[in-house]
Amino acid sequence: MTTVRQIGIGGVTVGIIGLDEVFAEVKALVETDEEKLKDMIFEKVKAKNYIVPGQEEYYRDDLFDEYKVYTGQQNARTRKTGRLEIRVYGAGCPRCEQLDRLVMEVIAKNGLAVDYQYVKDIKEMVKLRILASPSLVINGKIAFIGRVPGRKELEKIFRDAIKQIEK
Repeated sequence: MTTVRQIGIGGVTVGIIGLDEVFAEVKALVETDEEKLKDMIFEKVKAKNYIVPGQEEYYRDDLFDEYKVYTGQQNARTRKTGRLEIRVYGAGCPRCEQLDRLVMEVIAKNGLAVDYQYVKDIKEMVKLRILASPSLVINGKIAFIGRVPGRKELEKIFRDAIKQIEK
């Protein structure tokens, strides 16, 4: 079954059809040259997905960064998008839904331009070694696991993360 996975490309979240399948194919080839890997991944993704004209280099670099996470070469994405990436991981329980609503309220109240997703995919949680929900991940780093913070704490977490981006 072909899946669609959302990832950041050039600071924008896009859906990529068959990304895990592409990564598995490329990994099986045992290629080590990074430029060749970038080209292979890009061409395989391009065969099944629309690539925005003029954005090819962002796709090549961001897909390769995601590939390195997929293969375990790095723990999280390293490319800076210039935007705050916020992910709530949860299985749809009441506390997960509560955190989702709180995050959206804080984003709206503070007028934050962010890339936000509520991820319910258990496979994605396992990849990040998240063993309890709800969990909040900001820019690829786990902010907390297994609880819902207060509004003021969440606002502070977001402010601190924005300061890190601006550095």
